[in-house]
Amino acid sequence: MKYLLPLFIICFFFGCGKSTDKDKIGDAQICLDKLSASPAAAEVDACTEKIAGLTTTAAYTVFCAANFIKEGFGGATRFITAFQQINGGTSGSNVQALMGVMTFTAKANVTLDLADAQSNFSTCLLSTGKGSTLLASFSYLTMALYNFYNSKALPYCPNTVTTTTYSYYDLSSCVTAALADAGPGPGQLATVALIDSNSVDAAAITAQNSIGTIIVAAYGLSCTGTGANANLCATMKTAIDASGGITASPRVIAANFIISSLNIHFP
Repeated sequence: MKYLLPLFIICFFFGCGKSTDKDKIGDAQICLDKLSASPAAAEVDACTEKIAGLTTTAAYTVFCAANFIKEGFGGATRFITAFQQINGGTSGSNVQALMGVMTFTAKANVTLDLADAQSNFSTCLLSTGKGSTLLASFSYLTMALYNFYNSKALPYCPNTVTTTTYSYYDLSSCVTAALADAGPGPGQLATVALIDSNSVDAAAITAQNSIGTIIVAAYGLSCTGTGANANLCATMKTAIDASGGITASPRVIAANFIISSLNIHFP
């Protein structure tokens, strides 16, 4: 009982109530900062549980960062590899390599990983962070593209993860093999549908709508004003300009993005 009065006085003047949102966000960020380079998903989730239910831009920034950490972006190696590809320019091979680096693989299932990439893009978009949203957009559109090829049951675009210094879905090998599938084989036929904005292929329509919508949203936030990554934004601008502007159909924008960025051309 002798400590009751001092504690009451401290709480009265300085506050001993519930943590503020700012406190919770700070605690979550510190928690993430203390994680190892390759933490378990449960460890990351324990950090974000501190801000469960918060819907501020600051909270979304932490959620966005946490999602990348769960996907193996906690250490520097993967981001360095990504930016090496970005700085290499915007040719087809560089973009394919970048997109491979940015795939989501934590679930080791293309459909589930696509859903996580979609959720993360929405989260990063709500954070209003230009750089994080731009990277998240490439993760999402890459997974949408790989999911399309995987849905065609092509043996060279499997529902399996490749692991070297990090895990990824090998989009580059998938696209290369699809283009070389002469005959035309199922890989070429799938690609023809993907780059045809009037295709009636259901999987192509879904992929095109997703990719085009991603590009428009990411470009609007991340590629205006200062601080935009010139190379990444250039890939989106090329597709948007070729489509007649940002108000064009998402399917048209997606088709032009795939053609220009992945250097897909048929006779």
